[in-house]
Amino acid sequence: MDGQLGLFRIALVVGIRPTWAALEDHLDQTFVIGMPIEEVHKELERIGRTTFIRDAPDLGESFCQWATIDIGLFGLNQWKFKICYDDKHNLVSFEFAYS
Repeated sequence: MDGQLGLFRIALVVGIRPTWAALEDHLDQTFVIGMPIEEVHKELERIGRTTFIRDAPDLGESFCQWATIDIGLFGLNQWKFKICYDDKHNLVSFEFAYS
């Protein structure tokens, strides 16, 4: 039930239908290759309270981060994503990390 409530909250925030398919479409359309790291982080924070496992290194180094987003009430449900950036800190991949 907590995941369903989290979905309804996210749907209200991002302006989509409250379905998992609509959320998946939103993620696919929002996180596009070449998107700057600042925009990625801003959008993730809009979806839910986000924790990043690795801080961004200096420019000139490509890297990946793991992001955990609290989507349910009281942070009971979380989603994890693996997000990779190029040496200019632009998005190269964004994938749901199944645990």
